[in-house]
Amino acid sequence: MTVICIALPLTMTVSTRVDATYRGCGAVTITSNSGDVLFAIRAEHISCPRARSTLRNWGKAGYVPRSGPRGWRCRTVKTFVAGNGRESCRRGRARILFTTGV
Repeated sequence: MTVICIALPLTMTVSTRVDATYRGCGAVTITSNSGDVLFAIRAEHISCPRARSTLRNWGKAGYVPRSGPRGWRCRTVKTFVAGNGRESCRRGRARILFTTGV
């Protein structure tokens, strides 16, 4: 009896990036009665409470540093009228998107 073995190549698909799954996290009012608010907050790879807390603490510190919360790399994605803008901040895999408003 003759045994024949055939080796078939296994194909594996490896994705280099998982589709973004941003969660809507609402808005943060920095100080009551000031109208200073960060809204349309969305988070990826970070919980909503932590994202809101990070932004609230940054606002209470007078938005210092101006570049975004400490340890985060931020950039303006879109600028609207009256200085409002859509911002995107990254820290490792974590991302926070938000709109500034006064």
